[in-house]
Amino acid sequence: MFNYKKFGAPRLLMGIGFWLLAFFPLALFAQHGHPLVGTWSGYFNQATSEPVRVLFTFSFSAEQIISGAFILNGQRFNYTRAELDPKAWTVTLEAQGKDKAGNMLTYSLVGKFENLDSPTVRKLVGVWQEGSTKGDFSIVIN
Repeated sequence: MFNYKKFGAPRLLMGIGFWLLAFFPLALFAQHGHPLVGTWSGYFNQATSEPVRVLFTFSFSAEQIISGAFILNGQRFNYTRAELDPKAWTVTLEAQGKDKAGNMLTYSLVGKFENLDSPTVRKLVGVWQEGSTKGDFSIVIN
């Protein structure tokens, strides 16, 4: 049994405080979560037009299923396919939806993580294909 009288309550509290301060920052850095989860924003670039702003949302379930959507020109497109290759840290996304003219399009995106070790400057860069139109995209975690 611990003898409080021998060591004193203030000394005990200082010891507990020391250990909390020593290990609490480590716990904060360990809480990054999955690299793909969250809200991301950036641009889709085509050679023939101005860059288009896009917003992505990603969720990663306990069953390791990626879900979410991207918003392009005010339209939401849910992922019909979302795969992560953790060895190469690449992501493949597919979605289907109608363009402004009402034509059905398939959106295919393949991206690779940059700055993966950073929780705040993480980036996903790759190739975007919208029907027969190709371009590149770059998004960052918000």
